[in-house]
Amino acid sequence: MKRKVIRFFRNLLNLLNILKIISKIFQIITINTINFFFKNPWGRDLIYSAFPKNEILISNTDDGLYYVINSSDDTIGRFIFRNKKSFDSNVLVTGLKILGIKKEILLDVGANIGTVGLFAIKQNLFSKCIAFEPDPTNFQLLKTNVQLNNFVEKFELHNLALASDKVGLLRLELSPKNFGDHRLYLDDSSGLSSEVKRKVISVETNSLDNICEKINLDKCILFMDTQGFEGEILSGASKLIDACVPIITEFNPNQLIRTNGLNKIYSILGKSKYTAFYDLKNPNIKINFSIEELKKIADKLEPDSETDLLFV
Repeated sequence: MKRKVIRFFRNLLNLLNILKIISKIFQIITINTINFFFKNPWGRDLIYSAFPKNEILISNTDDGLYYVINSSDDTIGRFIFRNKKSFDSNVLVTGLKILGIKKEILLDVGANIGTVGLFAIKQNLFSKCIAFEPDPTNFQLLKTNVQLNNFVEKFELHNLALASDKVGLLRLELSPKNFGDHRLYLDDSSGLSSEVKRKVISVETNSLDNICEKINLDKCILFMDTQGFEGEILSGASKLIDACVPIITEFNPNQLIRTNGLNKIYSILGKSKYTAFYDLKNPNIKINFSIEELKKIADKLEPDSETDLLFV
C-alpha cells in the first residue's frame, strides 16, 4: 500500500512537471506568435481589426513618436498602428525636399491627431507648429499626443475651423470610420459620399489672416488637408498669399466643388504671385504656374480622387 501511495505521488509530480513544461512551451509559442504578428504590417493590421470599436490605444512609430489613437478610426489610426509611421509625413517631406529651404513655423491646417506636426517637430524640420483641428474628439487626441511626446512648448493648438473670416459656427459632418474624413460644408448638397447622412456638429471658426496677424509670414509654410474646404480657407488667407508663403495642400476637385472651393482656388491663386507648382505624385516636374495648368491637373484626376500640390 505504501509503495502504491509513493508511486501515485511520484507520477503526480511527474505529471505536474510535464504540465509546467507544456505551459512554458505554450507561453513561448504565444509570445513568439504575438511578436511575429507585431513585427509584420499585415499582422498588426489583423491585431488592429481584432480590437473592440472605440477603444483608446497607444501606438509607437519607427521615428520615435507615440500616438494615442481610437480603434474606430479605420484610416489614420489603422495606418499608424499597421505601418508604424506618421500619416501624411511623406507628403511634407516631399514638399520640403523640393523647396530646399528651412522655415521656422509650420501652419498645420486639418491637423487631425497631429501626425504631420509631431513628425515635423520630432525631425527638427520646424521649431514651432501652429495646428488647427475643428473636431473636438480629434483635437483631444492631438492635445494628448503633443503632451505624450513632450512637445507642448513647440505647439500652439486651435480647436476651430478656418474659413474666409470669423463667421460664427459651421457644420462639420463626422465620418464614422475615417476620422480624417470629417467635412465642413456650407449648404445641403449630398456630396459623392452621402455626407448629409452623417452625424453633424457645430464648430467655431476663424481665419488665417486673423490668427496669423502678428506672425512673421516669411518664416511659415502652410500644410493643408481639409477634405475640400481648402478654397474657403484660402479666402481668409489673403496676407499669407500676398507673402507667397509656400503651400502644400491636398487637391480633390470633387470635394472642392461641393463647397465652391475649386472656383475660389482658381480665383484666389489666379491673382497671386506664385510662379510655379508641383504635383507631388510627380515631384521632379516643375510646372509654371497658371490656372490653365492647374485645371489640367484637375481634369486628369478620377472622380473623388486627389493629389497633393506644392505652390511656390
